[in-house]
Amino acid sequence: MSLLVPNNIPLVAQIEIAENVLAEAFARDLITIEELEKRLHQVLASHSNSEITSYLQDLPQDLLTSSQEGTADTDMSVTDIERKEKKLVTILSSNLLCGGKLRHKKIYAKNVLGEQTLDYSKTVLEPGKYFINLTAVLSETRIIVPPEYAVTSEIRNILSEVKDKTNKEPDANTPEIIITGKAILSSITIKEKGSGFIEKIKQLFLD
Repeated sequence: MSLLVPNNIPLVAQIEIAENVLAEAFARDLITIEELEKRLHQVLASHSNSEITSYLQDLPQDLLTSSQEGTADTDMSVTDIERKEKKLVTILSSNLLCGGKLRHKKIYAKNVLGEQTLDYSKTVLEPGKYFINLTAVLSETRIIVPPEYAVTSEIRNILSEVKDKTNKEPDANTPEIIITGKAILSSITIKEKGSGFIEKIKQLFLD
């Protein structure tokens, strides 16, 4: 059965679903890296449901269900603060989110062929759990936190480099940022604010 993207939702949501389908298809070895790049560019340039579907029609329908797991709600009729959710999409560009813009219980971050930075170094969070659902495809993502914030990384790594340079253990008195999702042929770096400088100083003394 050929894969059909729903046509009763906004085009931007259809494109997002198609991106996830292609990422999942690559993860299952159904398409090559060259095919992934080619189809991503085609999907991003699409202007209709029929165009999007034409780039996916040779893929199995069950990819659609898998690709929609963890996808953000596309209903934007209420504010992000009311929903306690934030959606950040970076495609063929660079994006920075910092300060008060990160005071959400859940952030859906998608990065396709881009550079994305989530900088929590000046974000004041109450103790508790905060979630980042990340989808990274052929991209670079940096997540920066203060030393007193704990980070738990549960990212599904597919031919990617995921570096967690944080040291704080989770406890009931501090914020904990839990990162889930998947990275495909991408670079993910999670580090404490100023950790790069500190590491360089330590290395000087070690040398």
